[in-house]
Amino acid sequence: MSPEVLEMVGLAVESSEYLSPRQKQIVYDVCLGATNREIGEKLGISPNTVDVQLTRVFIKTGLEKRTQLLPFLMSQFHEEY
Repeated sequence: MSPEVLEMVGLAVESSEYLSPRQKQIVYDVCLGATNREIGEKLGISPNTVDVQLTRVFIKTGLEKRTQLLPFLMSQFHEEY
């Protein structure tokens, strides 16, 4: 991804008011294509904990798949700005 896209993804994730700080970290990495194992290693948590947090994110957003996160966040970001 280009630096501009990375910045926009970061802004979109950070602008989300309903995600916890940890969920924002996880969602950002998911949007960059990281696996649960990679995210867990980066954050010092288990892949299962990443999965639990993603499940909570899906419940909050009404989404079902990780591939839906980036389009959803970008649409929310554009509505706000």
